[in-house]
Amino acid sequence: MSRSLPGPPQGAQSIERAVKVLRAVASSGSLGTKSVEIIALTGLTKGTVHRILLALIREGLVEQADDTRLYFLGPEAYVLGTIASPRYGVDRWALPALRRLADVSQDTAFFSILRGFDVVTLQREEGDYPIKTHVLKPGDRHPLGVSSAGQAILAAMDDQSVTRILKANAEVIRQRYPRYSIVTIEQIVKDARKNGFALNPGLVWPGSWGIGIAVRDPEGKPIGALNISAIESRLGAEVQKELAVHLRREAKWLSDQLRELHSPQSTRARINSTRP
Repeated sequence: MSRSLPGPPQGAQSIERAVKVLRAVASSGSLGTKSVEIIALTGLTKGTVHRILLALIREGLVEQADDTRLYFLGPEAYVLGTIASPRYGVDRWALPALRRLADVSQDTAFFSILRGFDVVTLQREEGDYPIKTHVLKPGDRHPLGVSSAGQAILAAMDDQSVTRILKANAEVIRQRYPRYSIVTIEQIVKDARKNGFALNPGLVWPGSWGIGIAVRDPEGKPIGALNISAIESRLGAEVQKELAVHLRREAKWLSDQLRELHSPQSTRARINSTRP
């Protein structure tokens, strides 16, 4: 007699688990991901991940390649993202800023956004320098306090928020990022406020350094960060200061675009442009 599988989880827990799986699929970007990797990232059982993936595939939010059996975000995810883009689509403005940063630094520039207590990489642009640090890709998610982008965002927050976020992230940082500690992050945040930029001295991946500055919304709150990643020998003290000037200029430019995007005049123009 065959044993029937248990029914799907109900209510809010079911939604939370589905979102975990969707984020795990998204973290692979265009490379695709295996079910075993999704299980490892989510901490869910094999049976639960399988049922959720099937449901997401039926809704078009996930698709599976016939040849490799890898999972990717599906067409419905693209549709939803496109609909949300006018409200949250700062990424369309980030691309020219990243191109300028990659050109001036000759290394790799990134734009990341704040999501809860995490920072998520949205875009990357590579410069011409032949030795690259392929350590971040679109879809990568790290707890705030890890990476120069997360450190720059924390540095733009008040002390109470920093303490609350680091307390919430302490366990995952301890488990996944052995080169970090809460004391180390607090010192990096303190230095970032003093220097005007955040510096990650190879604490995520040895030899891969990063420098970042927060991007703020029209109210002055950090919503993300621009950062440049390079091998250690290319980010000496003087170079850090030079790149910080360019990062600061591009971060201000992005903030100005956001202010224009959300201004009353801009809102009216967008509404009028959609009228027949």
